[in-house]
Amino acid sequence: MRDTTEQKSRMTLTAAETEFVVFLLFLTGIHSQKWSVDYSSTQICALEGSTVEMSCTYSYPPWIKDKITVVQRRFWFTKLKNKNPVDLREDPDYADRITYDFSGNNCLLRISGLKLSDSAEFRFRFETNQPGGRLTGSPGVTLTVTDLQVKIQTKSWCSGGSCWFEILCQSRCSLPPSSSYVWYRNGKKITDTTQQKYSDYFYSLYSVSCAVRGHESLHSPLVCVYGHSCYKVSYSERSICAFRGSSVTISCSFQYQNSGSSGSWISVRGQQTFYQNTGNNRFQVQNDQYGSSLTIRDLTDGDSDEYRFQTWWWNKDFPGTTLTVVDLHVVVMRSSSGLGLVCHSSCFPPGHFSFIWFKNGEKVQGETSSIYREAVSPEDTYSCSYEGQRSPEVYAPKSVSVSMDPPEILEGSSVTLTCSSDAKPAATFRWFKNNQPLLREDPHLTLRSVHRSDSEKYHCVAENELGKTASEDVFINVEYPPETSSVSVNPPEILEGSSVTLTCSSDANPAANYTWFKKDEDSPKASGVNWTISDFRTELGGFYYCEAENRRGQNKSSLHLIETETASWKSAAAATITFTALLFVFIPAFIWIRKNRCVSKQPEKRPANRSQVNMSPDINGPSAEAESAEEQLELHYSSIYFSEKQEDCLYSNIRNSKPRQSPEDNTVEYSAVRFKKSARVEKTSGAESSEDFALYSTVNKCLQSKTELSS
Repeated sequence: MRDTTEQKSRMTLTAAETEFVVFLLFLTGIHSQKWSVDYSSTQICALEGSTVEMSCTYSYPPWIKDKITVVQRRFWFTKLKNKNPVDLREDPDYADRITYDFSGNNCLLRISGLKLSDSAEFRFRFETNQPGGRLTGSPGVTLTVTDLQVKIQTKSWCSGGSCWFEILCQSRCSLPPSSSYVWYRNGKKITDTTQQKYSDYFYSLYSVSCAVRGHESLHSPLVCVYGHSCYKVSYSERSICAFRGSSVTISCSFQYQNSGSSGSWISVRGQQTFYQNTGNNRFQVQNDQYGSSLTIRDLTDGDSDEYRFQTWWWNKDFPGTTLTVVDLHVVVMRSSSGLGLVCHSSCFPPGHFSFIWFKNGEKVQGETSSIYREAVSPEDTYSCSYEGQRSPEVYAPKSVSVSMDPPEILEGSSVTLTCSSDAKPAATFRWFKNNQPLLREDPHLTLRSVHRSDSEKYHCVAENELGKTASEDVFINVEYPPETSSVSVNPPEILEGSSVTLTCSSDANPAANYTWFKKDEDSPKASGVNWTISDFRTELGGFYYCEAENRRGQNKSSLHLIETETASWKSAAAATITFTALLFVFIPAFIWIRKNRCVSKQPEKRPANRSQVNMSPDINGPSAEAESAEEQLELHYSSIYFSEKQEDCLYSNIRNSKPRQSPEDNTVEYSAVRFKKSARVEKTSGAESSEDFALYSTVNKCLQSKTELSS
């Protein structure tokens, strides 16, 4: 029970410590990632002369205390100098044989032409901008370089001059278990075995060699199975590098001196055979009892091949000498101390000691090393030479430009921008849109299904180890057919005989050309953005439209109606408006005045019975009134007043000849009132009795417009 309690306490403490560590990491700003270097393999066994790759991945906090982490240096090393790691690129033992690949967070080291002395521990290191932000992956990768040796293990019975032997292909370190082996006997490949051990009958003149499949040129030395003398062909060099245009000699030696001097050389890939005194001036074969040689002059790239010696006692299966024709070139290196240059080739012939350096075409005095030791400037060009062979110049990117394909771009299509430059070594490229970087590092930038919003400025930056240069801006002009065509008219109201301007507008790229049409007419009226008609007539009115067109398509506007307004119509309209205004002002005043006059001029005598108006003379005798009537047989005017308070203004024997009109109609008309004479009057009148007297009375119509009176 006590042990359980203590165990729980320890677990609780461990959990608390873990949380505390996490908390400390959080306070220091370390999130999601840690400082680390992870190697894919820590033990590597490789053959002498082969190429090996070591790889790892590294990580670091992306930011610490609000400061972004930037990797400033990364490299591999095996040695220390003044307690500081020495970059393999700055180590003369490796400078010509190594390459780095730091894509992403990967760290790959490739070493070619391995030597036995390359066996060491290789470590990767990276340094950042953070205080103390550097890390070395330790322990690193232990590389063991081995050669192959044939070991005679057992010897069994012998019969007829041959003996049964069991032999082993031995190495200094354990090669991968999946390795397959190749065996050679007197230069002939044994096809019935692929094992590390080989057993068979051997004669005293037999020699054997072994190799790992895929690395046949890295075979073991030839060994006599028993005895001290056997058939052997040993090449002076397994590989030779030579400069283009130079000469090279490939040679081999014989161990068995009584083998004779006949033999020839073959090129493996070219399938050519070269004999002594072959007559070819470029290829010359020389044989003797100790060996043979092949000399090739004025080397070309096609001479790069593997060359083997063959004779009646030695088979051509055995690997020979590989020739590589190369150019001399300058390698640019970047280190903590700045830029550095190395005069380099795939491999140098033996005895390379003296180099010549050139800066901007001029010889640099005192520089004889393969490493250029003066300051390197991106504005200058550099080259080197060795034994008469001069390398091409190296320089920062120049003549950087961007090309566009296709040069004309329709909206919805694709376009590819290509960045090119003159640079040695070759440049890498980065792209920018409106000076903003794009996540694209490639000489080609392809935009698919472009939109008009992609019509922007683009440029690229070419960069190599010596410097960087930006190109000029290239404008992507995305074209599209006319859209949303419309017509506007100025002025909007057109007076006959005046000038009118029609304007057509649309969204188009390139700019559209415009043609004007009138509805139901086929022939165009005009062209251009604006169409001005200086003397517009009524007969020109109607529906008009424009047609916008560019090389990408066309678009028609909607119909626009254009009408004219005549000057006479406007004058009539103005007069009507003026007259109406005057009526509304003066008619109410006139009615008010007339009302006042009607009230002031009442008749002096009115009949008692208002149902009749008796205007005839008395039939019983000549009254004073009758006499007065007789005397006044002439026209008289009588004012008749119609009261507003009665339904009819006159008496019942006075009737309306027309329907009533509006009370506002106060026009004054004359009404004819006819009077007939009485019998008495007729008698006294004589001939005049048949005549009617007409009395015109002025009728002031207060409520009716026109009334006809009769008596």
